[in-house]
Amino acid sequence: MFTIAQIQTFVQIAQCGSFTDTAKRKGISQGAVSSMIAKLEENLGAELFFRDGARCSLTRAGTTFLPYAIEVVENVDKGVEAIKALRSYAKK
Repeated sequence: MFTIAQIQTFVQIAQCGSFTDTAKRKGISQGAVSSMIAKLEENLGAELFFRDGARCSLTRAGTTFLPYAIEVVENVDKGVEAIKALRSYAKK
C-alpha cells in the first residue's frame, strides 16, 4: 500500500524535476524523499523516475501514473477544503 504523502511527493518531484528541491520545499531530508519514492515504486512494481545526478525525469510508468496521482492530490485537497468549510459553517 502507499500513502498520500508518497503520492504528493511523487507529484512534487515530477513537477520540479528534483528530489533535493522537493525535500527542501517539504522541509525534510533528501533521504526521506528518496525512501518515500522507493516505497511507492516498490508497491507499484515500476520505476517512476530516471535519476541523473541532481535532476530526474519521468519514466514511461511515471508519465502514465502522473495524471492519476495529480487527481488524487487534488481530490484530497478538495476534501480538506470541504471539511474546513463544514467546520466554519458549524461555528455559525
